[in-house]
Amino acid sequence: GAIALTRDVAQSVVTGVGPFQGLGSYNLVAPHEYPSGWNLTDVLLPGPEALAAFSGDKGIAGLFKLAPAYRTSYLGFPLEMLPNNLDRAAVLQRFFDSCHFFSSYLPVVLQP
Repeated sequence: GAIALTRDVAQSVVTGVGPFQGLGSYNLVAPHEYPSGWNLTDVLLPGPEALAAFSGDKGIAGLFKLAPAYRTSYLGFPLEMLPNNLDRAAVLQRFFDSCHFFSSYLPVVLQP
């Protein structure tokens, strides 16, 4: 996971790297339900076992950890800031695909 973070840096663009390579670039947009000008996105500093998952215009925007018995992701931005449901589904599907060794226990396919 993260060993440190800088809060509320207002990242405006994120791009998948490492295990999320090929996703994005995505312009982050606050949903209309959020207050005007809301952008409380963070920059993350990965710990020794974490990998960057998303780069942002202000720094690392997401992390991914590969452990022997689990996978985990930590995003410094809410998924609802991605432009649309197809983009959100693509990010979640990529994460679930990384859990392929659990496939007999966790068969997940997202359909927007």
